[in-house]
Amino acid sequence: MKYLKMFIQITLTVVKSRPTKYFWFVIASLFILFLQAYMHNFNIVFIVMFFIFSIAGSSGLLGRLNVYFLDVAYLSSERFFAGEVSSYRLLITNNFRASSYSLEFINDLFLTPLATIKPYEQKIVQLPYHYTTRGEKPLPQLMIKSTYPLPHEFFYRDKIDINQSIVVFPAPLGVSLFSTKLYNPNLDGEISDFEGIRRFNDGESLSMVHWATLAKSGEFMSKKFLYQNEDSVIRLVFREIEGDDEFRLSQLTLWVLECEANGLKFSIEIDNQTLESHKMSIFDILSLLGRY
Repeated sequence: MKYLKMFIQITLTVVKSRPTKYFWFVIASLFILFLQAYMHNFNIVFIVMFFIFSIAGSSGLLGRLNVYFLDVAYLSSERFFAGEVSSYRLLITNNFRASSYSLEFINDLFLTPLATIKPYEQKIVQLPYHYTTRGEKPLPQLMIKSTYPLPHEFFYRDKIDINQSIVVFPAPLGVSLFSTKLYNPNLDGEISDFEGIRRFNDGESLSMVHWATLAKSGEFMSKKFLYQNEDSVIRLVFREIEGDDEFRLSQLTLWVLECEANGLKFSIEIDNQTLESHKMSIFDILSLLGRY
């Protein structure tokens, strides 16, 4: 009685099913076998009919148990920028004494498969997603789907809430910091005082190019300086950027990422607050821009 009650609960409230194209093949096979049994009264045909019907029917229990005992928890996410695809990670736990097979984890845009998760095992699933606008956004609801054990129907749990919000940062758009007057390469140090090379950024002066690397490999690389003036801070003012507020936020986001990639200190003056890179993390600064 206990297991019957649990099965009814699983069937009616949690795990749902839908037929696939192979379902109609099973129906057609049973119909043809029925006609053969009716016209010729062959016992073997009745046995085959019963076998197919029982196997197809009993797969429903296995299919529902296959997805019912899976728990989902949020782990972490990459940086999300408006209009760009990023991903987040979920921890999947199998709380059943049997393995789960042929799983698919689906949000409303993308699908990630997982072949097997063993009894009481935990696995990490990474799902891509993208948001069209910035701001604090909830992660999308999740569907867990499987065609195990037979492909004539699939079983699924839908509308699983992750109960986690993330901040979507503004899209990094605009002109490069290195092509503006805000960046003064002389603040980095003397031209002769460099310890290595780094990726060349669009807009940088050609005097920063490491010509030996260009001649050897054909790649544009910039000099990485040994000394950087500790007092040099790039000052970025929100209201001095041309355009509407959304473009200003996108431009600031691009400059923040460029400063991070090149190890440059900066400050942002936005309304009545000043965001300083040596006092705040890049994530916190981008989050404030995303929530603006």
